[in-house]
Amino acid sequence: MATKDNYFSFMKGLAIIAVLFIHTGGDGTVDIACRQLYNFPVALFFFLSGYFIKDERLDIKGIKHILIPYAIWTLLYFVKTTVEGSPVTTWRVINSLFFGGAFFPLYFLIVLIELKLISPWIVRHIRKMMSVSQYTFYKDWTLLITPATLCILYIIRYYTHSQPLIYAQIFPTWFIFYYIGAIMKFGGFRGNTLTALCCTLFGLYLSIWESAYINEVLGTPSWAGSQIKFSTFFYSLSFCILLMTLHQKVKRNIIVRLGELSFGIYLLHMPMIKITNYALNGILDILHIEKFKILLVNQLSIISISLLLCYIFLIVMNKFLPGNVNRYLGFR
Repeated sequence: MATKDNYFSFMKGLAIIAVLFIHTGGDGTVDIACRQLYNFPVALFFFLSGYFIKDERLDIKGIKHILIPYAIWTLLYFVKTTVEGSPVTTWRVINSLFFGGAFFPLYFLIVLIELKLISPWIVRHIRKMMSVSQYTFYKDWTLLITPATLCILYIIRYYTHSQPLIYAQIFPTWFIFYYIGAIMKFGGFRGNTLTALCCTLFGLYLSIWESAYINEVLGTPSWAGSQIKFSTFFYSLSFCILLMTLHQKVKRNIIVRLGELSFGIYLLHMPMIKITNYALNGILDILHIEKFKILLVNQLSIISISLLLCYIFLIVMNKFLPGNVNRYLGFR
């Protein structure tokens, strides 16, 4: 059946596929340029979370749905890396507890918790601005939170030539996506398809240009490929708005299903990518076949197999484990 709810799952499905593209890509010049096309997923996840923001009350149930899996996975990865030889230091404990430092994909969960904690204020602020007059962006100082954060991060990166200890793991960095999603929920902004499309294409051009400059002139490939750049944020936000202006009924398909399982896939995808890499390399060695020279072929193989493994694993877990256990683990 085609429904509008399927469209939101479809967007999540696109986002989780893009996450796997990011985590299977290379760090060469061409790879970094290509990555700019699919650098939108985390922004889109936060945007959709903002669009589904609750009214002026703290979403305790939603916070627990994120916090419990975060605590469990943090503990598992912290124990794993400790057994493997990582020293237990004060900073490592703090980083693991409050910044997702036990395993880097977990930062998304801690930022989402932070945003949910301030959601009642966000709703009150938006309604206050809309009650005075029609909402206008230029009167809203909160839209400066993310740009100001980016300015600080740029200064640190430029003068230290290194990645800040904390940059993606705090809510001000991603605030604008969550906030604009909430504004669209309450009707303060609808967006125009043609304008959003033009901004998306222009943002992609800027993102490719900026990444090339950072990589070739500043010599910082990790920053060049990062999602956290002014140009990439402009591209990602424009893309999010474009998707919302295209909001339509979609039939259930594999991308919709992946979107419905996206939270569990996000938690599982890195181990599955490692397993896939190991197995694929082993099979190619046994068959005396040289590893794929074309990055895209290699990527598509790893992504397809990893997604299939995640999908099968989650279906099996949801079938045989009690519902509460799956929720605690983030599988439902």
